[in-house]
Amino acid sequence: MHVRRFEVVANHDVWDVLDADHVVGIHRRKPEAVRQAVAAARASAPARLAVVAADGHIENITDFDADGAATAEPTFRGRAPDR
Repeated sequence: MHVRRFEVVANHDVWDVLDADHVVGIHRRKPEAVRQAVAAARASAPARLAVVAADGHIENITDFDADGAATAEPTFRGRAPDR
């Protein structure tokens, strides 16, 4: 089963929302970007959502199963893969 990838990425003074490698939203505040990404991930489940800080470290990863239920992985200080 294909798992769709979403990311919220800090980008200077804004937060970008990505669907795979495509920017689908730009927000001035992180909570607004996360809300958009969560709604998109739930609607596209199964999906994975990662929140990436400006320094490239992953702040959070949440998996959404086919029913839209969310399971968050523990926060760790790993670097996001290069795009």
